[in-house]
Amino acid sequence: MKKGKEKSGDRADGDVPTASIPSAGTNSIKSMERKKERKTVDKLRRHGASDADAQENPIMNLDSKVNETRGQMVASSGNALPAFHIDVFKDLASADASLREAAVERLVAELQEVHRAYEGNKELFESGLKLEAEKDDGLKDCAPSVRYAIRRLVRGTSSSRECARQGFALGLTLLICTISSIKVDSLLKLIVETLEVSASMKGEEVRDCLLGRLFSYGALARSGRLNGLCVSDPNTPVIKEFVSVLLTLSTKKSYLPEPAVTVILELAEKMQVEHVLNHILEAPGLSEWFNDAVGAGNPDALLLALKVREKVSVDSLNIGNILPYPFSPTRFFSSDHLTLLTQCWKNSTSCQPRVHSVWPVMVNMILPHLALDVLLLLLPRLPASLVPVVLSYKLVQGLMDILSTKDSWLFKVAHHFIKGLSDWVGDDDVRRVAVIVALQKHSNGKFDFITKTKTVKALLADFKTESGCMLFIQNLMNLFVDEGNASDEPSDQSQTTDDNSEMGSLEDKDSGVMGISDSLKSWIVESMPSILKSLKLEPEEKFRVQKEILKFLAVQGLFSASLGSEVTSFELHEKFRWPKAATSSAICKMCIEQMQSLLASVQKMDVSPVLLQSSEFSDLGSFFMQFLSTLRSIPSVSLFRVLSDEDEEAYQKLQTMEASLYKQERRGGPEDFMYKYHALRYLLIQLLLQLLLHPAEFTEPVSEIIICCKKAFVLSDVLESGEDVSDSDVLWMDVLVDTLVSLLPQSSAPIRSAVEEVFRCFSYNVTHDGLLQMLRIIKRDLKPARHREADSDDEDDDDLLDIEEDEDDDTDEAQTVETGESEEQTDDSEAVVEVDKESPEESDESDDGMDDDAMFKMDTYLAQIFKEKKNQAGGETAQSQLVLFKLRVLSLLEIYLRRPHVLTIYSYLARAFVNPQTTEISEQLGQRIWGILNKKIVKSKEYPKGADVDNVLLVTLLERNLKLASRPFKKKKSSAADQSKKKQSAAWKRHKMLGSLAQDSTFWILKVIDASNFSEDERHSVFHAVKNLLTGYFCSKKCPIKSGFVREIFRRRRGLRTIFLSSL
Repeated sequence: MKKGKEKSGDRADGDVPTASIPSAGTNSIKSMERKKERKTVDKLRRHGASDADAQENPIMNLDSKVNETRGQMVASSGNALPAFHIDVFKDLASADASLREAAVERLVAELQEVHRAYEGNKELFESGLKLEAEKDDGLKDCAPSVRYAIRRLVRGTSSSRECARQGFALGLTLLICTISSIKVDSLLKLIVETLEVSASMKGEEVRDCLLGRLFSYGALARSGRLNGLCVSDPNTPVIKEFVSVLLTLSTKKSYLPEPAVTVILELAEKMQVEHVLNHILEAPGLSEWFNDAVGAGNPDALLLALKVREKVSVDSLNIGNILPYPFSPTRFFSSDHLTLLTQCWKNSTSCQPRVHSVWPVMVNMILPHLALDVLLLLLPRLPASLVPVVLSYKLVQGLMDILSTKDSWLFKVAHHFIKGLSDWVGDDDVRRVAVIVALQKHSNGKFDFITKTKTVKALLADFKTESGCMLFIQNLMNLFVDEGNASDEPSDQSQTTDDNSEMGSLEDKDSGVMGISDSLKSWIVESMPSILKSLKLEPEEKFRVQKEILKFLAVQGLFSASLGSEVTSFELHEKFRWPKAATSSAICKMCIEQMQSLLASVQKMDVSPVLLQSSEFSDLGSFFMQFLSTLRSIPSVSLFRVLSDEDEEAYQKLQTMEASLYKQERRGGPEDFMYKYHALRYLLIQLLLQLLLHPAEFTEPVSEIIICCKKAFVLSDVLESGEDVSDSDVLWMDVLVDTLVSLLPQSSAPIRSAVEEVFRCFSYNVTHDGLLQMLRIIKRDLKPARHREADSDDEDDDDLLDIEEDEDDDTDEAQTVETGESEEQTDDSEAVVEVDKESPEESDESDDGMDDDAMFKMDTYLAQIFKEKKNQAGGETAQSQLVLFKLRVLSLLEIYLRRPHVLTIYSYLARAFVNPQTTEISEQLGQRIWGILNKKIVKSKEYPKGADVDNVLLVTLLERNLKLASRPFKKKKSSAADQSKKKQSAAWKRHKMLGSLAQDSTFWILKVIDASNFSEDERHSVFHAVKNLLTGYFCSKKCPIKSGFVREIFRRRRGLRTIFLSSL
C-alpha cells in the first residue's frame, strides 16, 4: 500500500486510470469501501449540473480521492491501463476558445484510448471501480468512462456558466463523431431523460434545460452520424424522429423556433437530395407545421421551406401553401403571395434588434435583380472611365452564367441590363470601347459565344468615326501587350477580409503573372480588321485606320524583340511593344492570315487608273512592304522564324520585284497594264506572307511568278514601241496560267483572290493551250473512262454505252440514269474531238501511253493527287482535294466566260456534268458546273458572234443536244432487290435536269448559229439535225420530247420554218 501511494503521488492532480482496475486488485479492497465510494460520486454528480460553481471544490476533492484510491489499486495490480482525467471538464466552460478546443481534443483522445482498451477486455473494466451507477440507457457497448462522459456532456449543455454550452456541445459533437459505438437512438432518449423539464422547475431552470436540449441536438446534427445513418439504412426512422423532436422543442418557447430550424437546415445541408425528400420532408408533424405557418405567421417555417426548396430544387406538396406551387421566384415575389405572407413578415420582427434569418435568404433571392436595376439607374451619371470598375470580373461572370441558360430566373433581367447598357453607349465611342474591352477582357474574348448573344458584335459594328476606331485599336493594343492589367484589378494584399479576396487572387494570377490568354489574343487579332467591314469613312481616314491595324498585325505576327519588350524606331519615330510572354505560333499565324485578308479586301476596291498614278494615292500594299523593310533593318528586331537560304532568296526577290512593279505602275501607261501591275504586286505581297507562313512550300511558285513579272515588263515595252508580239513573248502566258493554277489547291482565300484578280487582268492573253489545260483538270477523274480511237467516230455511241454499262455493273447509283448520261458523254466527247482538230498535240488521244507526271508536267499538284490514288494511300483525301481543285479552277473559268472560246468551255463543262462520277463524287461540284452552264453561258445575254465561231462545232453540239433531249428515261431491271424510292427519285430528277439543259442549250446554239456566217451546206446540216428530231418525235411513242419544245424551236428560228416548208 505504501508503494501504491508513492506512485499516486507522482501523478498530476486529477489523473486517474478510469475503469482500469485489474481483477487482482479487487481482492485487496473491501467491497463496502467500493460501494461507499460509488454512492459518494453519484451523490455529488447528481447536483453538479445545477450547482456547478458551488460543487466545484467538492468534486475536485472527490476526484483527488478517487485518484488516490485508484492509484493504490493500480499499484497493487501492477497493470497500467489508459487513463481518463476527469478534470478536463473544467476547461470546457472556459471563455477562451483555444482552451475549450484543447480540452475537447484531450477529452476525445483519452476516451478513444479507454474505449479501445475496453473493446479488448470488457470484463476487466466491468469489474473495476465505477464512476456512477449502472443505468439502462442503451450505451452498454461503450466503456464506462465513455458513458459517464456522454451523460456529463449532455448535462453540461444545460449549464449557464460562462461558455459551458459551447464547450460541452463541441465535446459531445466530436465524441459522437469519433466513437461509433454510441447509438443515435439511445442518445436521443438520453437527451430527453437527462434534460427533461419537470413540473417543479421554473424560470431559469426551464430555460437551461430547453437550451441544453437544443445544443445537444445541434451537436448530434453536426456530428454527421445522422447523414451516415441514412446512407447505411435508407429506411431508418431516426432522422424523422430527430426532426419531429426538434419541431416539438420549437413550440416550447418563442426564442426556440429559429435556432431549431437552423439545426434542421444544418442537417439538410449535409444530406443528399433524395434523403432530404424521404426523411426530413416526411417527418411526422412537418406537413401540419407548414400548413399552419401562414395563418400563424411563422417566419421560421418560411425560412425552412425556402432553404429546403433551394436544396432539393423540387416542388413538394408537404411544404404546403407557404410557397407557390409550382415554385418560381417570380411567383414568390408576386403581390398576391407576398400579401399572403404578411403575418410572417410582421412576426419576423420579434427577434429585434437582430434581423431574422429569413431576410438574408429573401435578399439573396432578389438582390441580383435589384443590383442590375440599380446599375441601370447609375449608368446615366457614370463617367466612361469608371466602366472597368462597374463591369468587374464578378459582374461579367455573373452575366455570362445567367445569359448562358434561358431558363434561369434572372435571364430576362440580365438581358434587359445588356440592352440598357447598349442604349447607354449610344454613339459615344469612349463608352463603346470601355464596354467592349471590359466584357471581352473578363470573358477571355468569348462573351457573345457563352451568352449566345450578339452584344459585342453589335457594338463593334457601330464604329463610325476615325477617332473611335483609333481609340479602340489603341485599347486593344494595350490589352494585347498586357499593359496595366496587373494594376487594374485589386491584388491579394488589398483584399484580405472581404468577399472579393478570391476574385483579386484569381484576376491577379491571370493578368499580372500569366498574361492574357490566347483566346483573348485571338479575339483581339480578329476584331481589329472586323471594324472595317461596315466602316464608312473618307479614303484618307480609312487608310489611316487600315495602316494602324496593319502595323499592329505586322509587329505582333511577324517580328519579335530580342532585347526587352519595347523597341523604338528612329526612322518611323514610333515605339513598338510586345507582350512580356512570347506570343504563341498560333497567334502569329492568325496575325499573318488577318494581314492577308486585309490586303485582299483592299485590293478588291475599285481604283481608277488616274488614281493609281496620283501621288496622293495611298497604297496599303506599298506601305506594308516599306514598313516590313524598315522593321527588318532594326538590329534588335527579327522575324518570328528563321528563313532558310532558299526562302530568304525568294523573300528578297519578292521585295525587289514588288518595288519595280510599283514604280512601273506609278509611271503610267496603258490602262490594262496598270491594272496588271497592280494585281501582280498584290499577288507578290500575298506570296511573301505565305512564304513566311509556310516555309519551303512556295519557293518554286515564287520563282515562276518572278519570271512572269519580268516577261510582263518585256510585253509592255513591246506594245508601247508598236512592234509585233512574237510567239516567245506570248508563250509565257502558259507558264503564268500553270503557275496560277498550281497556287489554287492548298492556298488560303486571300491567295486565291489575288490569283483570280491576276487571271482577270491577263484573261485576254490566255492562249488556247492554257485554256485547254484548265479544262482538262475539270474533265479528269481519278477513275478515267477508256480512251477512244480518233478515227472511230462511227462507233463512239456504242463504245460509250458499253463503258457506262460496265460502270453500272460496279455501282448502283449510276444505274438509275442509264441512257441519257451515256449519250451526253458521247455528245461532248465528239464535240471535243472537233475542237481538238485545231490542236491535235493537246487532244485526249495524245494522252495514250503517257503517265500522269508527263501529262501534267506543269501541274505537279494534280500529278501528286494521282500518285496518292495509285499508291492506295489517302484515296478519300485525294478525291476531296481533286474536287476542291476543280471548284477553284471553275472560278477562273467563270472569269474567262466573257472571252473567246466559250464554246470550248461549254463542251468540256457539259461533258463533265453528264459524267456520273461528277455528281457521285461531289454534289457541290455538279451544282457548280450546272450553275455555270445554265446561268453564265446558256442564259447569258452575251454569246459568241462573228467569224471566230467554229460552225462545225456548233452543228455537232446541236445534234448531240437534240439527241440528249430526245432520250427516254429507262429504269434498270432489278434482280435481287428493288431500287429504293430515293434513288429512283434522284435518277428521275437528274434526267429532267439533263433534258432541261439539252433544250436550253439547243435554243442557245440556234441563237449562235443565226448570228454566225453559215454557208448553205452548213445550214442544211442544221436542217437535217432538226429533221431527225422531228422524225423521232412523230415516229417513236417513247420519245419524251413535248410539243412545246418543237414549237418553240420553229417560233424562235423562222429560217428553219422556211426551209421545212420549201422541202415539202
